[in-house]
Amino acid sequence: MNIALDDDPRNLTVLVTGIGGFLAGHIALQLLEQGYQFRGSLRHVGESDAIRDELGSHSHSDVAEKLSFVRADLDSDDGWAAAVKDCRYVIHTASSFPPGFQRMSVS
Repeated sequence: MNIALDDDPRNLTVLVTGIGGFLAGHIALQLLEQGYQFRGSLRHVGESDAIRDELGSHSHSDVAEKLSFVRADLDSDDGWAAAVKDCRYVIHTASSFPPGFQRMSVS
């Protein structure tokens, strides 16, 4: 995946929605390998350390310097302005969570 050939990835921030998901994790690894700064949206920011550790275990890049998190939920408008602030691109992989469906924790 190459986002744009004329852009220096070190100067760009990409928002990846649903960063805790399977697809978003693979996209995040590609962004890391290409040198992009990126922000991941989460429903529960408490999962950020586990996600950072998981991505770090599969990457040669410094995840701590390139990845930040923001709380944003598709069921609410709250947090989305902060999520997209200063982002050049958005890769939307989040999906809404059905009410009453039991949530699995990241571990």
